[in-house]
Amino acid sequence: MRWKEGEPFEYWIGMFCPDNAEVPEGYSFIDFDESDLGVVWLYGKEYEVYGQEHKCADSCLKEGYKIVPDSQGAYWFFERYVCPRFTTSDEKGNIILDICHFIEKNSNDG
Repeated sequence: MRWKEGEPFEYWIGMFCPDNAEVPEGYSFIDFDESDLGVVWLYGKEYEVYGQEHKCADSCLKEGYKIVPDSQGAYWFFERYVCPRFTTSDEKGNIILDICHFIEKNSNDG
């Protein structure tokens, strides 16, 4: 997902591939530099875990990380559907969705 103030929100569906992976004709791609990720697990019913990216970013900030924009000032983040914690609910009917933000450690935190 891509967000930048004053620009349309973008939701991409895709997968991460190795460098120089061939992109099939008709598909778009984005090259991301090697990066650190802040990963937050959202636990709850499936309808409860979506749309919480801002809370996940706040959690990363609280832990001393900076959310890093791209060179155009846009923020990218993504949902990661890890099996089985996303695909198989627990005894309470809850699943876990990973939300990942591109981060760096705040310089004043050591």
